[in-house]
Amino acid sequence: MASRRHALLTCVRFLSRPQHRGLADAAPKPTSLLASLDTKIELALPGKLKTLWNHPAGLKSIHFWAPCFKWCLVFAGMADYTRPAETLSVRQSGALAATGVIWARYSLVIIPRNVNLFCCNAFLGLTGIMQLIRIYLHTKKQEKLAAEEAAGASESPAAPAVTQA
Repeated sequence: MASRRHALLTCVRFLSRPQHRGLADAAPKPTSLLASLDTKIELALPGKLKTLWNHPAGLKSIHFWAPCFKWCLVFAGMADYTRPAETLSVRQSGALAATGVIWARYSLVIIPRNVNLFCCNAFLGLTGIMQLIRIYLHTKKQEKLAAEEAAGASESPAAPAVTQA
């Protein structure tokens, strides 16, 4: 009896597959509102944009949107070029430089390879390095001015005392 039931269930499962019901060409029904929206957008896109839409690092994934928002850090770092060098933070610029360099390398190792993330991190690293160079040059300039002032003060003769007659 159990083997008959098993055979019957196997036949029912086999015959209930879409290809055996004449529905092989029918599109699968989306399971959620998001899947339905995805299908509608994909049908509306031209052929060349469909590849970008369905790419593992395409418009539907975090691999696309995270670098887009990370560009804000790059723009903020570039906006700091207008600030005087004495107001810049070594720790912040160092963190931006280190983050950019480390994650630029990582973005070439991961799968899918994410060129947008690489460009974003490379520019972030360069921005941080440029800020560190600005801070270093400003510090050296201040040290040089302080040394010249100290040397000028010790070499200048004392003003003669004015005596009243």
